[in-house]
Amino acid sequence: NRIYTDSEIFLAERERLFSNCWKFLCLESEIPDIGDYRVSELAGVPIVTVRAADGVHSYFNVCPHRGAPLVRDEQGNLARGFQCMYHLWTFSLKGDCTSISRIEGYEAARLKKQDVGLRPVRTETVCGLIFLCLNDDVEPIETFLGGMFDHIKSHMGSEELEVFHYHRAETKKRVEGKN
Repeated sequence: NRIYTDSEIFLAERERLFSNCWKFLCLESEIPDIGDYRVSELAGVPIVTVRAADGVHSYFNVCPHRGAPLVRDEQGNLARGFQCMYHLWTFSLKGDCTSISRIEGYEAARLKKQDVGLRPVRTETVCGLIFLCLNDDVEPIETFLGGMFDHIKSHMGSEELEVFHYHRAETKKRVEGKN
């Protein structure tokens, strides 16, 4: 049964499976208002999913400057956008860099705001369900779901979904000699 405990198998699954196909994140109703967000992890990559005026977007939850986490709470409302707590770089809800503190310090590197936006993560919704994929070249969610797409639409497409109970379980790797 080493397929359940071998760290090499786990890393290979993370890279080959979880990074390359669509994964369910949450319901659209969990982030109903502009600025509402949800933080998650997909294949070990920190992700933030946020509702903007034009829909739902997901990004790597790291500042492109030094890799610090942008959003630390699991969910909430960003109101106007993201701000890195270390160097105060700011980003719109659409992932565009809107401000770099002390920009004159980056002149020699020819750094421009338009070149340092947040790294987007492929995001699609189906009947109020939000799906993510780290692979930008993955097939559209409708194609991935195949015949299930029409089945989902026929059963879930008429009413808004809402969470009435939330449960989270974390599993951690057991270290030999420790529990």
